[in-house]
Amino acid sequence: MKRACISLLIRCACCVPVAWSQQPAVTCVNNWREFHWTNMVRSNPCELVLNINNVGRLGLKWSNASAGGRSSPAIVNGTVYVGSGGYNVYALNATTGAQLWSYATGNIVWSSPAVANGAVYVGSYDNNVYALNAKTGTKLWSYATGNAVDSSPAVASGMVYVSSEDGTIYAFGLK
Repeated sequence: MKRACISLLIRCACCVPVAWSQQPAVTCVNNWREFHWTNMVRSNPCELVLNINNVGRLGLKWSNASAGGRSSPAIVNGTVYVGSGGYNVYALNATTGAQLWSYATGNIVWSSPAVANGAVYVGSYDNNVYALNAKTGTKLWSYATGNAVDSSPAVASGMVYVSSEDGTIYAFGLK
């Protein structure tokens, strides 16, 4: 009996690392809400259309010169949100590239937007962090930091995190 218990214990101990290494299934929603996908991945695990067999057939569908810059886009519910080398944050139709709205900040926007619960969070070289209405582009709030904000906000657990060139990281949450 003692030998059977030890054998069972050894078999269970061998299975634990395998169980822990199992990744939970990804719920596929083709929204790209922040600079990196979940867990800092830069590829979309839910992409089921593009593959090694058809990637050679990619061709330009649209472009928008107004919205160009260093900002990486966020895509949510068919809308592309991006900052520009100009002073604007843009919302574009993901299918056509048509501008839905723009919001002018006081300086260039190299920060990549993060989108969560109807709000777009982005930083600007005008030293501010902005929260904009995702549907209309209307400013919900802004916060002045001590220097330019070119980092990309991250949204997690009811908080918005962003750092500024003033050497400070800021966390915004409900009061």
